[in-house]
Amino acid sequence: MVSHPRHEFLERLPSLAGADFEVHARRLQGHQQVTDAYLSFLASESQARLVTFDTRLSVIAPSQEAVQVLLP
Repeated sequence: MVSHPRHEFLERLPSLAGADFEVHARRLQGHQQVTDAYLSFLASESQARLVTFDTRLSVIAPSQEAVQVLLP
């Protein structure tokens, strides 16, 4: 995947302590979704798109533009 021409390494990592993450945190249904919420938050803050097979991520993400679910 890293050899894909549109792959991009994100160096700037936003803080979980900021108010912007709170929008994502409100959608959490349990502690097991914290990583999912952070990945969604990272994508939206970096103006990137998180590509996943996990359909639950689209529920957590406040912006559907930040998450793209691939169907098998």
